[in-house]
Amino acid sequence: MLEKGLHFVFVTPSDFGNLCRVQLEQGDVQGAAATLKKNKTTLQASPEGRLVMAVTQGMVQIRSGKLKDAAKAVEEAMALRAGETRGDASLQLDMADACMAGGRHDEADGIVAEVARNAHDSEALLAKARKLYDEAGRTEACAKLYDEAERTEAGTAVLALATADVRKLNNEGVVLAQRGDFRTAVDKLQTACAEAPHNPRIMMNAVWVILKYIDQAGMDEKMIEAARRHLEEAERQGPGHTRIAGLRLHLKDVESRFGIQR
Repeated sequence: MLEKGLHFVFVTPSDFGNLCRVQLEQGDVQGAAATLKKNKTTLQASPEGRLVMAVTQGMVQIRSGKLKDAAKAVEEAMALRAGETRGDASLQLDMADACMAGGRHDEADGIVAEVARNAHDSEALLAKARKLYDEAGRTEACAKLYDEAERTEAGTAVLALATADVRKLNNEGVVLAQRGDFRTAVDKLQTACAEAPHNPRIMMNAVWVILKYIDQAGMDEKMIEAARRHLEEAERQGPGHTRIAGLRLHLKDVESRFGIQR
């Protein structure tokens, strides 16, 4: 928790990560280190908190010129990532930044690609990802890695490859649904969900198409379960999104029509 006057505000690991990120962006390396030290017990209590601590420690050590210590922190972060602990998109880009600083370029590219797939329509995140490559001076390396022209903008090849398939599947699915071909649209969007399992917009599109397919074709238990699963993930990734309530009502209506009690 963070102190606020005489009171305390309970926060998530992401909140600590965001605070430290702001401190580092303002050049307050000691402040970020102090935040980690003061809240170590809280952060160590969960995998997400440990990831925030490892990534942020890595960034602090890099800015302090302690590259060996930074490498240890990044190694810990990558071990947590291997165990399926992710954190939010901004934290993942911080991890990619730390990987680049330590010469772990392939791992950095993999992280950036994952973020891009799950945020294919977020210009802010994609711009931040491109900036990482600019600041790391990896334009030529990135271009050669993906057989692009040497003048390719830093990171563009990585981001383009990461987002192309997901964007294509999503767009094709939506167009097919608009034409009334809900069965094929479901297949396209289910594949997109598999490619980008943390992308709330694609999840919501999949739920909408599945429910429209059931409206058209009749009850399908596997489809209903898929719609529930995607809607839960969309709500987890994008809490409070304006489409969630409408999709939940549509799902409830479909369940009621087919006598499904929950």
